[in-house]
Parts: sequence; structure tokens; C-alpha cells
Amino acid sequence: MSVNVIFARGKNGEFAMSDGSLPWRQGGVVSDDAKEDMRRFREMTIGNTVVMGFNTFTTMNRFLPERENIVVGRGKSTLFDALKDSCRKEIFVIGGAKLLHETFASGLVDGKIFETVFDCGFNGASVFYKDEIDTDEFELESEEKHGICIFRVFRRKNKNILEKVQKGLE
Repeated sequence: MSVNVIFARGKNGEFAMSDGSLPWRQGGVVSDDAKEDMRRFREMTIGNTVVMGFNTFTTMNRFLPERENIVVGRGKSTLFDALKDSCRKEIFVIGGAKLLHETFASGLVDGKIFETVFDCGFNGASVFYKDEIDTDEFELESEEKHGICIFRVFRRKNKNILEKVQKGLE
């Protein structure tokens, strides 16, 4: 089992609008750059487990097709329970902001971090994720610019630390 994180944000940390929608999908208009981000998200998560917070699920109002979907929060399960319940090899924590923060704080990410940064700000955003990726724990593996998107992939520097944490999941 490998625990990964995949998320996108604006250059000022914009993560969601007040209604929970994504800032780069305002008014139903999706730029070609945002479409590329969505294509990458779909490609990476198809056939795997996606773990999301309750508010993220409520905003989407559906499960993502062709994936095992686990919703954390509102009495359902904790992040630890979600990881134990998954029957797939690859797990992707997809948000929201609170779950991302909890995931990084738990030290459970032993796979990769897939971050998209839109090189622009988004007016009207009300949810922000400004936490920086801990470069003591993770190193930049690749960075690719695609229009207004910057796709970054980070990998954990030392996986030995995780053995103790993962034994607690078994």
C-alpha cells in the first residue's frame, strides 16, 4: 500500500470557493490548462483508492467513477480507518484542506505528492491551503510548466520513518 497526496491550488493558496467549488472552474468555464490538470488527476487515480473529506464529497455530490471512494469525517471514519479499509495498492488523499493538513501531520504519506499550482490568483476564494511541503521530509522529483499550471511531484526522502507508523495500521 502506498499513500499519496494529489491536490491543486492557486498561487496564493486558493483551494475552494465558499460553495466548495474549485476556483479554476468558476462559472463552469474550464481553461485548457485546468483540463490538463483534471486529465492528470483522472489518469493517476483511476483504478485506485481516493480518500476525501466529508465536505469535499458533499460538494462533488457523487463518488468518482472507476475508483474506490472513501469519505472521512462526520462519524464515518478517520484517516487511519480509511487506510485500513482500502483494498487497493495505491491510495490518493484528494482533499479538502483540513484532510490534507491532517494527512501531512500524520506522517503517513509514503508515496508521492502531486501538486498543481495555478500561476494566478482567484478572486472570491474562501478556503485556502497555504501549508508548504516539508522539504526536510520530501524532495522535488519533477516540475513541469503547462500554460498557467505548474505540475510538481515530490517524493519522501526517507521511508524508514514510516515503518513504525504503518505497523500501527496492520
